[in-house]
Amino acid sequence: MIFGPAEKKKVVLVVVDIAVDVVVKDEMVRVEKERERG
Repeated sequence: MIFGPAEKKKVVLVVVDIAVDVVVKDEMVRVEKERERG
């Protein structure tokens, strides 16, 4: 399967979207833990 520029852009956007989601969740978990410690 050959990707054109448009498909490549879509794939990159999806990967970035997932990465951002993971980072945001990690950050939220970290903040919650620190809040529990007080």
